[in-house]
Amino acid sequence: MFHKEKSPLGTGGALWGARDLIEDRFVLLWGDDLHMIDYSSLLQTHNSSGCALTMTVTTSHSSFNLQHMGGRVIRYDKRLDSPEGLNGYEAGTSIVEKSVLDSLGRDGAWSWEEEVYPAMSGSIAAHLDETPFWDMGTPERLRMLEDFLKEGSA
Repeated sequence: MFHKEKSPLGTGGALWGARDLIEDRFVLLWGDDLHMIDYSSLLQTHNSSGCALTMTVTTSHSSFNLQHMGGRVIRYDKRLDSPEGLNGYEAGTSIVEKSVLDSLGRDGAWSWEEEVYPAMSGSIAAHLDETPFWDMGTPERLRMLEDFLKEGSA
């Protein structure tokens, strides 16, 4: 099933608009990321954590946007307003209980990453995974991924 926005609503607004199509537990993937992870391991982390949100975290990225400790994401800083102490990067794959969307979602345009992750910091399970992660959100990074895949390295 697909949900098409009438106008851009951001990552949060798009999820909120599609909430009637979403299961009680869902995998959240960013459309401009490729992360070939072991989903059974991610689900195992989620099930054992007791958290309503489990985020895949990598330390193999050129920059960091979060701080994790003791199996939890304790701080998320997408804009890098305060980069001290950041030691991981959100790798674009999460397992989310729909209750998170129900309690924090709202109408209108908004960013899931900028609102939900900071609000839930300390209550987000961190699933550490060093599988290659590709952000293809710019033409240059898309070409890098295409070159990688052509080389047969995937």
